[in-house]
Amino acid sequence: SRFDDVKNGVDAVVEFQPQGAEDVAAHMAVAIDVTFNANAGGEKLSRIVAQIDSGELARVKYLNSPSVHGSIEAPEIILGVDRNHVKQLAEEWAESMDVHASGSFDQHPARMMIAVQALEQCKALSAYAAYKGNTRAEQQYARVGELFAASLARTGWKRKNIDPLYETDEVHHGLMRALARLPKKEQPPTEAAPAPRRRIIVPPKKP
Repeated sequence: SRFDDVKNGVDAVVEFQPQGAEDVAAHMAVAIDVTFNANAGGEKLSRIVAQIDSGELARVKYLNSPSVHGSIEAPEIILGVDRNHVKQLAEEWAESMDVHASGSFDQHPARMMIAVQALEQCKALSAYAAYKGNTRAEQQYARVGELFAASLARTGWKRKNIDPLYETDEVHHGLMRALARLPKKEQPPTEAAPAPRRRIIVPPKKP
């Protein structure tokens, strides 16, 4: 809804529900904030980090889907491309409509970048939630990351290097840098096993 867009910063909701599962308890959702703001790794990510710090998730008040009617709380991620690429995508889309080839977007390089954004945020924000002791956010971000990966795998998607045209995208680049700066729970160092002591056996001298 317009309210959730303006008040809660949520532009869309992606729902995951196992086939044949009608139980709302089996329902998982992720809130999406779509942007072309190059400072997405600053202002927008800071808002999500603040949610985790306070033990909360993103709130959607007016969701109307086949699974849920009303309010939900869900982990939130940011997806975006910079203004130059938005313009380029719009031009490519217009051209594809002229030749009735909109299906070409199924393999568009921007798709790889957006998929990486989703997976990397779920991983980094789950680790940050663990660092802050927010178990609910930790588990939900990890679960959504697994669901994204499974959905992508079913389409035959395999992670590979982002097209050079998009790897310098300002939104993507800023977001990845901001995620890398998030603190995470340090694993206890593994103590190296002590080296075995060597014994030197000197044979007795012959009489």
